[in-house]
Amino acid sequence: MKVLARTSNTALKLLQFQRQYSNKFWLVGPEYYDMCDFRCVYCITESQGKGKVLFDPNEIPTILDQELKLLTSPLEYTHFVLNGASDPYLPLEEEYQITRILLEELTKRGLQHTFCTKSPLVKRDAELLARHGKMAKPIISISSTNTDALKKTEPSAPGPDERFEAIEYLAKAGANVCLSVSPWIPGISDIENMLKRIPENVFVYIQPLDMGEAFEETFDGRRKEFSARSVFGKQFTTQELNRLYVEECNRIGKRKNMEWRFPITQDFVNAEHLYLKQLVPGKYRPEDF
Repeated sequence: MKVLARTSNTALKLLQFQRQYSNKFWLVGPEYYDMCDFRCVYCITESQGKGKVLFDPNEIPTILDQELKLLTSPLEYTHFVLNGASDPYLPLEEEYQITRILLEELTKRGLQHTFCTKSPLVKRDAELLARHGKMAKPIISISSTNTDALKKTEPSAPGPDERFEAIEYLAKAGANVCLSVSPWIPGISDIENMLKRIPENVFVYIQPLDMGEAFEETFDGRRKEFSARSVFGKQFTTQELNRLYVEECNRIGKRKNMEWRFPITQDFVNAEHLYLKQLVPGKYRPEDF
């Protein structure tokens, strides 16, 4: 999922994008925090910066009601992605609780929703997420068990131990929690160690690092490559990353509750359905990419 627009103008819509991937799969993104305090160096949404609130929390239910009436997608096939361009559990959330308000509103309406976060603050909403069952999909993003490595790639984000603890906490509460290894980064993402840190019933999504060169929606046209040289001592191309990723997929193979997302290629520009495609271990050779 890539966000199509960002704004700090509170007069504009709460729902910043709506996208169809199939007749039964639509993504809709309520955006309410601008910028992201976690400053991940691989971020392709150009959202690094001090977080800002875009809406008065008290107005969220009314605005949501208004925006839902404007949607073209059938609600039963619509997945709401909370604050997809930056983390929905920024430090601001502890005070403003907009993510909490939206979770309550979407749960009350029986609507499917998901989000991806690096913050252990998500534990606060464990009971609410568990109550909505499979209709709520909290995703915790972790790229490595290596604290030192993550300090380089995610300098202001909570550490991996806090995030693994949050996964266990949500799983024990009965929430439909998932682990996202996105981005998978060569030399950093130790998949086998990560799998040992999570309950067996936790679903795992893996997707390779996005260099930003295959998407027309990359906000800053100057950012065609991930600034990896200063972090890893090497500049990767999309082709190199994808080939290393396919090699890793084939090496680790299949596992229950695991999905290897299809590598990002230029085909994504004209074939959005690839968002739904999975990479099957052993089906492709690295040189196919």
